[in-house]
Amino acid sequence: MAGVTNAPFRLIARECGAGLLTSEEIDARALVRDNARTLALTAYLPEERPLVMQLLGEDPDILAEAARRLEAAGADGIDLNMGCPVPKVTKLGGGAALPVHRVLLRDIVRAAVRGAGTVPVTVKMRKGVDDATLTYRDAGRIVEGEGGA
Repeated sequence: MAGVTNAPFRLIARECGAGLLTSEEIDARALVRDNARTLALTAYLPEERPLVMQLLGEDPDILAEAARRLEAAGADGIDLNMGCPVPKVTKLGGGAALPVHRVLLRDIVRAAVRGAGTVPVTVKMRKGVDDATLTYRDAGRIVEGEGGA
Protein backbone atom coordinates (compact mmCIF):
# COMPACT_ATOMS: atom_id res chain seq x y z
CA MET A 1 0.00 0.00 0.00
CA ALA A 2 2.26 2.68 -1.37
CA GLY A 3 1.96 5.91 0.55
CA VAL A 4 0.09 4.27 3.43
CA THR A 5 2.29 1.76 5.26
CA ASN A 6 4.83 4.34 6.37
CA ALA A 7 6.48 4.46 9.80
CA PRO A 8 3.58 6.23 11.61
CA PHE A 9 1.11 3.69 10.22
CA ARG A 10 3.38 0.79 11.14
CA LEU A 11 3.78 2.08 14.69
CA ILE A 12 0.00 2.36 15.08
CA ALA A 13 -0.33 -1.18 13.74
CA ARG A 14 2.24 -2.33 16.31
CA GLU A 15 0.30 -0.56 19.11
CA CYS A 16 -2.79 -2.46 17.95
CA GLY A 17 -0.99 -5.78 18.26
CA ALA A 18 0.59 -6.41 14.84
CA GLY A 19 3.50 -8.79 15.19
CA LEU A 20 5.06 -8.39 11.76
CA LEU A 21 5.17 -5.10 9.90
CA THR A 22 5.70 -4.46 6.19
CA SER A 23 7.31 -1.51 4.45
CA GLU A 24 5.78 0.45 1.65
CA GLU A 25 6.37 -0.93 -1.82
CA ILE A 26 10.01 -0.37 -2.81
CA ASP A 27 10.87 -0.22 -6.50
CA ALA A 28 13.96 -2.41 -6.97
CA ARG A 29 15.32 -0.42 -9.91
CA ALA A 30 15.04 2.89 -8.06
CA LEU A 31 16.69 1.37 -4.99
CA VAL A 32 19.66 0.09 -7.00
CA ARG A 33 19.98 3.52 -8.65
CA ASP A 34 20.20 5.08 -5.16
CA ASN A 35 17.08 7.20 -5.67
CA ALA A 36 16.80 9.36 -2.54
CA ARG A 37 13.01 8.99 -2.18
CA THR A 38 13.29 5.22 -2.54
CA LEU A 39 16.17 4.97 -0.09
CA ALA A 40 14.01 6.85 2.44
CA LEU A 41 11.46 4.00 2.23
CA THR A 42 14.04 1.63 3.71
CA ALA A 43 14.38 3.68 6.93
CA TYR A 44 12.71 2.31 10.04
CA LEU A 45 12.73 2.67 13.81
CA PRO A 46 14.00 -0.12 16.10
CA GLU A 47 10.50 -0.62 17.53
CA GLU A 48 9.20 -1.50 14.06
CA ARG A 49 11.08 -4.80 14.01
CA PRO A 50 10.48 -7.40 12.84
CA LEU A 51 10.00 -5.60 9.54
CA VAL A 52 9.57 -7.12 6.11
CA MET A 53 10.58 -4.92 3.18
CA GLN A 54 8.41 -5.21 0.09
CA LEU A 55 10.07 -5.19 -3.35
CA LEU A 56 8.54 -4.58 -6.76
CA GLY A 57 10.35 -5.33 -10.01
CA GLU A 58 10.69 -7.57 -13.05
CA ASP A 59 14.46 -7.83 -13.62
CA PRO A 60 16.11 -10.76 -11.78
CA ASP A 61 19.56 -9.16 -11.60
CA ILE A 62 18.22 -5.89 -10.23
CA LEU A 63 16.00 -7.73 -7.74
CA ALA A 64 19.00 -9.74 -6.53
CA GLU A 65 20.97 -6.55 -5.88
CA ALA A 66 17.96 -4.85 -4.27
CA ALA A 67 17.45 -7.86 -1.98
CA ARG A 68 21.12 -7.74 -1.01
CA ARG A 69 20.79 -4.05 -0.14
CA LEU A 70 17.65 -4.61 1.91
CA GLU A 71 19.32 -7.41 3.86
CA ALA A 72 22.25 -5.06 4.55
CA ALA A 73 19.76 -2.37 5.64
CA GLY A 74 18.42 -4.74 8.29
CA ALA A 75 15.28 -6.20 6.70
CA ASP A 76 13.97 -9.18 8.65
CA GLY A 77 12.38 -10.50 5.47
CA ILE A 78 11.79 -9.55 1.86
CA ASP A 79 8.41 -9.83 0.18
CA LEU A 80 8.23 -9.78 -3.62
CA ASN A 81 5.07 -8.00 -4.71
CA MET A 82 3.40 -10.04 -7.43
CA GLY A 83 -0.08 -9.07 -6.36
CA CYS A 84 -0.48 -5.52 -7.60
CA PRO A 85 -3.59 -5.47 -9.85
CA VAL A 86 -3.16 -1.89 -11.08
CA PRO A 87 -3.40 -1.87 -14.91
CA LYS A 88 -0.39 0.45 -15.34
CA VAL A 89 1.70 -2.27 -13.59
CA THR A 90 0.14 -5.40 -15.09
CA LYS A 91 0.11 -4.12 -18.69
CA LEU A 92 3.91 -3.95 -18.46
CA GLY A 93 4.03 -7.55 -17.19
CA GLY A 94 4.59 -6.67 -13.53
CA GLY A 95 2.63 -7.21 -10.34
CA ALA A 96 -0.19 -9.76 -10.67
CA ALA A 97 0.83 -10.47 -14.29
CA LEU A 98 4.29 -11.81 -13.35
CA PRO A 99 3.21 -15.35 -12.36
CA VAL A 100 1.87 -15.87 -15.89
CA HIS A 101 5.50 -15.84 -17.06
CA ARG A 102 6.72 -18.94 -15.24
CA VAL A 103 10.34 -18.86 -16.37
CA LEU A 104 10.67 -15.20 -15.41
CA LEU A 105 8.94 -15.91 -12.10
CA ARG A 106 11.44 -18.70 -11.41
CA ASP A 107 14.39 -16.49 -12.32
CA ILE A 108 13.13 -13.63 -10.15
CA VAL A 109 12.57 -15.75 -7.07
CA ARG A 110 15.89 -17.57 -7.51
CA ALA A 111 17.75 -14.26 -7.85
CA ALA A 112 16.00 -12.61 -4.89
CA VAL A 113 16.65 -15.61 -2.63
CA ARG A 114 20.31 -15.57 -3.65
CA GLY A 115 20.58 -11.82 -3.07
CA ALA A 116 18.79 -11.91 0.28
CA GLY A 117 21.33 -14.26 1.84
CA THR A 118 19.88 -15.58 5.08
CA VAL A 119 16.79 -13.35 5.09
CA PRO A 120 13.59 -15.20 4.07
CA VAL A 121 11.95 -14.22 0.78
CA THR A 122 8.18 -14.45 0.40
CA VAL A 123 5.91 -13.65 -2.53
CA LYS A 124 2.61 -11.79 -2.35
CA MET A 125 0.39 -12.97 -5.19
CA ARG A 126 -3.21 -13.25 -6.27
CA LYS A 127 -5.02 -16.31 -7.53
CA GLY A 128 -4.30 -15.05 -11.04
CA VAL A 129 -4.07 -12.02 -13.23
CA ASP A 130 -7.84 -12.34 -13.78
CA ASP A 131 -10.57 -14.93 -13.16
CA ALA A 132 -9.79 -16.70 -16.44
CA THR A 133 -6.02 -16.92 -15.88
CA LEU A 134 -5.37 -18.69 -12.57
CA THR A 135 -1.69 -19.04 -11.76
CA TYR A 136 -1.51 -19.48 -7.99
CA ARG A 137 -0.91 -23.24 -7.89
CA ASP A 138 1.96 -23.33 -10.39
CA ALA A 139 3.38 -20.06 -9.04
CA GLY A 140 3.33 -21.37 -5.48
CA ARG A 141 5.19 -24.50 -6.52
CA ILE A 142 7.79 -22.46 -8.40
CA VAL A 143 8.32 -20.13 -5.42
CA GLU A 144 8.73 -23.07 -3.07
CA GLY A 145 11.08 -24.85 -5.48
CA GLU A 146 13.33 -21.81 -5.73
CA GLY A 147 13.67 -21.37 -1.97
CA GLY A 148 10.85 -18.97 -1.22
CA ALA A 149 9.72 -19.01 2.40
